[in-house]
Amino acid sequence: MSGRLVTGSRKSALARLQAYHVVAAIQKRHPGLRNEFYFRESVGDADQKTPLWQMDGQGVFTAELTADLEAGSCDLVVHSHKDLETATRKKTEVWSALPRADARDLILFKRSWLETGSKDKLTIYTSSPRRQYNLLSLLPRVLPKSKRPQSLDFAVIRGNIQTRLRKFMESEGNALIMAKAALDRILATDFKESADAEFVQIRAAIQTVLQDCEFMVLPLSANPCAPAQGAFACEFRTDDARVREMVEDINHRITEDSVWRERQILAQYGGGCHQKIGVAHIPLGGRSVTFVRGETDGGEKLDQAIIDTDTADSYVTKTEKASNWPPADWQMPDSMSMLWEIDHDQGRAFYDDRDNSVTRETWIATAHLQAWFNAAEADEWITATADSMGWAHVPDLSLLAV
Repeated sequence: MSGRLVTGSRKSALARLQAYHVVAAIQKRHPGLRNEFYFRESVGDADQKTPLWQMDGQGVFTAELTADLEAGSCDLVVHSHKDLETATRKKTEVWSALPRADARDLILFKRSWLETGSKDKLTIYTSSPRRQYNLLSLLPRVLPKSKRPQSLDFAVIRGNIQTRLRKFMESEGNALIMAKAALDRILATDFKESADAEFVQIRAAIQTVLQDCEFMVLPLSANPCAPAQGAFACEFRTDDARVREMVEDINHRITEDSVWRERQILAQYGGGCHQKIGVAHIPLGGRSVTFVRGETDGGEKLDQAIIDTDTADSYVTKTEKASNWPPADWQMPDSMSMLWEIDHDQGRAFYDDRDNSVTRETWIATAHLQAWFNAAEADEWITATADSMGWAHVPDLSLLAV
């Protein structure tokens, strides 16, 4: 296929990076294309002070680009899928593109606070009601016993990745929570433009922050992501068969299914970033689990682990409490010990230590969440967990090694 393709996105480095990835995948399948980019600021970018959940309506990062797409200013828009409102669209369609990145949240703690700071209060920067809701119950159980604060306090922070990290390090706050996918993508060098001076400087700035922080990757069973977090969305005009074909070529069906399930659940409660609701669908080959946790606008508490099992003979769905994950009859995908060492250079390396003792300064992941709680009670720092879903679900931390 030849001709011109104009791809739009927001102006931030992460948004442009996402557009570069999508266009590179399309270009690989359609080498005759002439590619151009259309970058612009959104309402959400322009207002760096108001908490997102207080902003009027939905689509604060996407509405202008959708309007420009409908007007013909561009042919395709690449969004972070989690930013899109759940309402039905009239003139455009949205498909997922490329495999989803890690959907988990990552929380950074200043080493200075961990080593010498007062444990009376822990101030965490986040603009997400979902994260605040989940952290209130989760964080006191995953922090080592000697690091647990008497209270948690939340403060609003806005801006792109590098701006939030700079504000955090210059502040008196102690912790910052953000999407792991965002850090992974901007630290990676797997796209052509990664050699540009801008991206080199951003990576260096982030690596400097990582040197001054410890981190944890939070489990989806206890802290389900914003629906569609970590996924790319491609939006195009419904009547544009040419672009539809291009997007279909890079559509990732597994990601599409997970995103659709998560957004359908959120839509039941009205959608929007003001919600204290997280939904994470995890495909496990022949079965899947969907975690739903949070609180609705009406005060209803959500605490579900929806397990779907698909065999040649039947399709079975059962619902358990996410707070009791895993259920008693859950079979882990592979044989796992309590703890794993995660090699800093290769990302993962098996480590077997059944007596729960840790003798080296390293990243440690647990096989399941209860093992994390137990280790934290013994005053050990745990970085991540497989969450009872097998070795493949230990997060890749290689990009975070500094």
